[in-house]
Amino acid sequence: DHPSDNMKGHAAQLLQYTYGPKATAAVPKLIALLDDTKPHQWWVREWAARALGVIAPDDPDVKTALVASIKNKSAAEPVN
Repeated sequence: DHPSDNMKGHAAQLLQYTYGPKATAAVPKLIALLDDTKPHQWWVREWAARALGVIAPDDPDVKTALVASIKNKSAAEPVN
């Protein structure tokens, strides 16, 4: 919930690299970050997506969120 994009991105990386599949409690927050319409640096969404793919790749809500994020990405966002 921190307002800083740097903090959000580093938290997502920590969850991905340190906790991995043990971080399933963070899935709703990561999905919310992926779907957040507030302006963020593009890499915040990328890190949230990568973390979700490691933490819960088979979760149907994660799959739906990842597909939606690709469809809804902004034109300026360089990463799907």
